[in-house]
Amino acid sequence: MYLLFFGIMNFLFFYFNTKKIELSYKLKIVFALILVLILILHFFQIENISIDNQSFFHLIIISLISFVIHYGGELSIILIKKFDPKLQDNFVISVFNFIRFYVFYLFIYFYQSVFIISNR
Repeated sequence: MYLLFFGIMNFLFFYFNTKKIELSYKLKIVFALILVLILILHFFQIENISIDNQSFFHLIIISLISFVIHYGGELSIILIKKFDPKLQDNFVISVFNFIRFYVFYLFIYFYQSVFIISNR
């Protein structure tokens, strides 16, 4: 249940931060409803497999860090390009963007998955 929750949440953060994919309105609504349902199940602890609130909020904070990293990376690229305009299409910036847009989100979900599975 929590793997699904954090998978959807991280996917939506990826979608809103990067705008690399298109999602239909209906799919966004379905994802939002699943997130709300899992939140309700967590806070009412209807399922016996719920994790404690401290761990749950810890994992949510980890997901929210993706916004800080994404926009902090954007700011650093803007500053680098401002000081040296020749770096527009530099390989290092391309690799940095790849890590920022794709790899980072996978690492966050991997961390959350290992945390959830190890706390069972």
